[in-house]
Amino acid sequence: MKRVKKGIILALSVILVLCSNASVFAADIIMDPNETWDAYQGRVYNARKAEFDALRSANAGNTVPADQVWTGNSVQPTQDADGDGLLDVYTAAQLRWALENRQPLELMNDVDLGGRNGVNWSPVADPGNITIEGNGYTIYNLQTVSSGGNVGMLSTAANAGFKMQNLRFRYCYVKADGQSSGVAVGRMTAGTMKQVSVEDSVVHGAAHTGGIVSGWTGTGDGNLKSFVVQMDQCHVRNVTTYGTSCVGSFVGPVSGYKITNSYSIDSYDISTISHSGGFVSCPGVG
Repeated sequence: MKRVKKGIILALSVILVLCSNASVFAADIIMDPNETWDAYQGRVYNARKAEFDALRSANAGNTVPADQVWTGNSVQPTQDADGDGLLDVYTAAQLRWALENRQPLELMNDVDLGGRNGVNWSPVADPGNITIEGNGYTIYNLQTVSSGGNVGMLSTAANAGFKMQNLRFRYCYVKADGQSSGVAVGRMTAGTMKQVSVEDSVVHGAAHTGGIVSGWTGTGDGNLKSFVVQMDQCHVRNVTTYGTSCVGSFVGPVSGYKITNSYSIDSYDISTISHSGGFVSCPGVG
């Protein structure tokens, strides 16, 4: 009977989710017998971050014209051509204005938020009961680096009428020193997401870190009698989440969530403390 090397076992102990040949395998990054576990986890993260940097540099599939890449400005959209009550958003600058002014919107093009050019997106405060209709388009190159918490495209979403749907995020980098981070929303405690995905991205947070959102309500499991957030047909692909505790590649801690028809694939969770899972962490009333 063949002996399995201890280093391979430890390498596989990093939480993996259906890794594909297209991604760096933790099993290929063998732990040195004299290496600490923290150092090994750091090497795995650095390999994944290097892969992300290369993907973002290549920027495959992004056809947003250079003169429409976001530079930090905001421009008011003025059209609702189909009369559906959603402002028609063609550029990243229009997206910024609509979110800051809590206006329902629909994307009419892919948008590029300039992260690979070093432009930092400051998370937008809770936009209220609005609909964000992606129409199947992609938000590229979101980069938000913050010393605080509740970090993502939106800092929080806490209203039952909030809806985000038919939207993909790609080549996004979220770095937060505080609690609660995710690409779409840092901390989501009410509302609906449908057909929202995050691909080829990295979320490096502290506690409560998720690929799409972090979802702890803060009310305590015993006080929740119904679902306050519903996610359907959502996914993450080739996403790395790194944090201390309560880390999940799809969503961080979930409380009061109903998640259906959703998945995580080709993704890594790296948790330096505890309470983490390959899909979600710390599920309560879900």
